[in-house]
Amino acid sequence: ALPFMSAVKSPQQIAGTIVKGHVAAAMGIAPSQIYHLCLMPCFDKKLEASRDDFVLEESGSREVDLVLTSAEIIELLEKKAVDFMALPHSGLENIWGEQVAVESRSWGPHGSSGSYAEKVFAHAAMTLHGKRVVIREPAGKDGAGDTEMGDVDGAVECVWKQVRNSDFHELTLSGDGGPLLRVARCYGFRNIQNVVRQLKSSSGSKYSYIEVMACPAGCVNGGGQIRAEEGEGEAPKARLARVIQTYRQGQEHRVGAENPEVERFYSELVAAPACSDRAKQLLHTQYHARTETLLNPIGIQW
Repeated sequence: ALPFMSAVKSPQQIAGTIVKGHVAAAMGIAPSQIYHLCLMPCFDKKLEASRDDFVLEESGSREVDLVLTSAEIIELLEKKAVDFMALPHSGLENIWGEQVAVESRSWGPHGSSGSYAEKVFAHAAMTLHGKRVVIREPAGKDGAGDTEMGDVDGAVECVWKQVRNSDFHELTLSGDGGPLLRVARCYGFRNIQNVVRQLKSSSGSKYSYIEVMACPAGCVNGGGQIRAEEGEGEAPKARLARVIQTYRQGQEHRVGAENPEVERFYSELVAAPACSDRAKQLLHTQYHARTETLLNPIGIQW
């Protein structure tokens, strides 16, 4: 499956590239003088940060020095007897150190794992087929919401369809002759195994893009997320739906590619267009086949 994996770095590692590259240069210090901490919903992000591919060649500094999960942050606050809700609010800054309004930080579709599939689907539908789409969750889905990629007028409505179970959905753009574009979101290892089998088969996969997440329900249900206290009385499924809805509340759907900070990022930091050799050097990575070991499965090399 390695040849089919997207080579684009994760948001965590792109942040590392920015912090250890742009921020260090702007401050006039060496990358090793910055200690970069990321707050993540998943313990596996620690393994990602430890990969040798994410060590800067010139300085030997890691792009990300430490990853803490949200559950670990709460644990630290409790150990230090810090009342988080009583802490003073501070403003948000962009990567140029400028204060920005909270609402200006919300761009693109919203979902439990970043909605990569929706973004790729909408962009491909417009770029390859000249069709604007409105993407909707299936009726009755917990935390459902619409993703409007552009003006609704004249747009094609596309609805996520559950295929195998609640963690496997597909999205299709249909034409007169049949499907024009089909993507999927596949969460949980039971579904990932089926996808890998399809890729290895002679017929291959029917999907142009698959968003894969290890955790059922996606990153919002990550292993490092804050868990409900036992005996609270709220069912896990109901709590998960409430968390997803909280992420969506008060957020405006806007096309991520139209974000002025993205345009500024490529213009000033990358100094080259998207998909250029320079952009790939900074924002892409590579993957390596590893020999499976049964002696020490926890010691897998990344």
